[in-house]
Amino acid sequence: MQDCSHCVVAMDTQLIPQEHASWDIDFHAHLGFSEDPLALAQDYYRHHIACLSATVTPSEYDRLEETLGNQDNVRVALGAHPWWIHENKITDEELKCLCEAIPSTPYIGEIGLDFSKRFEDAEGQDRQTFWFDMICNTISQCIANSDTSYVLSIHSVRATQTLLDILEKYDLPQRTTCIIHWFSGTHAELVRASKMGCYFSINPNMLSAKRAKSYLQTMPAERILLESDLPEEEMDFDAIRERELLHTTKLKVAELKGSQDALLDPHTQAKLLNLTNLL
Repeated sequence: MQDCSHCVVAMDTQLIPQEHASWDIDFHAHLGFSEDPLALAQDYYRHHIACLSATVTPSEYDRLEETLGNQDNVRVALGAHPWWIHENKITDEELKCLCEAIPSTPYIGEIGLDFSKRFEDAEGQDRQTFWFDMICNTISQCIANSDTSYVLSIHSVRATQTLLDILEKYDLPQRTTCIIHWFSGTHAELVRASKMGCYFSINPNMLSAKRAKSYLQTMPAERILLESDLPEEEMDFDAIRERELLHTTKLKVAELKGSQDALLDPHTQAKLLNLTNLL
């Protein structure tokens, strides 16, 4: 989730249209912002869409996991968005509880850092950094004590160097699936993230940036994934619009990268989220 204003170009889970033979995966969605997350998730299933649904607070995760935890096509991620951390909308006690919950789920997000103008005061940035480091440290310890394969969906705005330093400190890109959502850093930071082993989830708004073509030509195809970052709160959204968005994004990525094989292959995408039973 990034600060923006935009519009994008919806059950019975046994009713799957035959014309949709393959599955699309959205690696950064916000089903919790939907008026009816369960109905939207089931709509996605009927149209062969799976997703990693990021949450912005631990309490949202609890609600969404209770609602969607049994949906075969949705993976609910445990999150603490840097905006909410910066503005003290998540207490230290809630963040401690989040760290305690990390061993119980392999999906973590939305987490990260945001040092944009809106969040430029040093105290808030220090709080963001402290808790991002704490979350990464906890994940690192969990990996050392189990064989869990973690997937992280990570927000980074004007803080990529600090964020990569922390990921590198715990060697997380080599030990987990680290997905940088809506990358917006420098070319040097992109090269560094790629060499570290990070993945990148791409949405239409990212493709409208001046640096989009340069970004995509630098990103390894086997590290590129699709995302919507949707729905937004109170947004009228359904599976038809989601599928069109993902397909349009895929075509644009292929155009800018100059290759039809511009994304990680579908089977490997499904394996990242333990969705191979849907193929």
